[in-house]
Amino acid sequence: MKKIKAIVYGVGAIGKLVTKYMVDNGIDIVGAIDINPDLVGKDLGEVAGLGRHLNVIINDDADELLSTSEADVASVAIFSQLQRMYPIFKNCIENGINVITSSEEALYSWTSSPELTTELDKLAKENGVTLTASGLQDVFRVNLISLLTGANHTIESISGMQKYDLSQSGPASIANYCIGDTKDECYKKIRERGPGLNSFKISMETLIADLGLTITKIEESDEVITDKIDVEVKGVISGIVKKGLVTGMTKVINIETEQGIKFHGEKITAFEGETIASALIGAGKRTFRRTPKKNQPRSVYCGIGLCYECMMVVDGVPNTRACQTLATPGCHVETQESLGKRENEN
Repeated sequence: MKKIKAIVYGVGAIGKLVTKYMVDNGIDIVGAIDINPDLVGKDLGEVAGLGRHLNVIINDDADELLSTSEADVASVAIFSQLQRMYPIFKNCIENGINVITSSEEALYSWTSSPELTTELDKLAKENGVTLTASGLQDVFRVNLISLLTGANHTIESISGMQKYDLSQSGPASIANYCIGDTKDECYKKIRERGPGLNSFKISMETLIADLGLTITKIEESDEVITDKIDVEVKGVISGIVKKGLVTGMTKVINIETEQGIKFHGEKITAFEGETIASALIGAGKRTFRRTPKKNQPRSVYCGIGLCYECMMVVDGVPNTRACQTLATPGCHVETQESLGKRENEN
């Protein structure tokens, strides 16, 4: 079997992970591209934390590398927006290189950027290559949910919530979420640019298209999150976000379809080290559980793990104190009804 030759285009957090996966799976990395002056000229293996050199030097001249590398595919992880990714995709495609990307909008850009999508689709066909978007949203928000719908007799609505740790994001994502801005500054940016990229919207549009449904109405909004204390940020970008400044954002999307099935999605950002309770309260979520007898809502009370008011179902486990449980990427949190029961209990 012919060995796949690949280029790592963008050596940020995602690019470093992609490098490790490629090495583990025997893919021949023939080039790496990044414009960060702190990375250019360094060995990709060193930058990706592999503990050894790959003899692949990170290059900032994309035109030269793409035209001379004889790569089969380029893994591109730089921006989320298709408009910013378009010239990069175009350059790869015109050099006869297939593209796989983690860019959220590229997953399903037919509604958000139809003209650019049409141009790229035509260009890829003319050059005999493909442009594919994949990643978390492809697997967990689209294909998995689409598969599960087949096991249901009737579907009235589909809802999803994602808790995202911004500490592993790069400068583009940090800027997109207005981290460190005041509320007024952030809302001004939102008014000027619109709600901004909503990956849940893109995922739901992809899912809706996959299910053969027709969209009739879309509503979306951004809700800014701030904290009452200074938040220490550790990760790709480190520092302190002062109290009262923006530490994240909740992106909300509601979609109605001609067939009557409604879709609701929320993407809540938070930094590593926050508890589930603080992340939910920061995002405006107040009801953690409901009482057994009168079905009354309850929220955080003591905040130190002594009472029972903030009990929630976390990753299928009931009676979990939200004020004492750290929020982790991908954790599934549900309002606890009554006394709660485990997923496998009757």
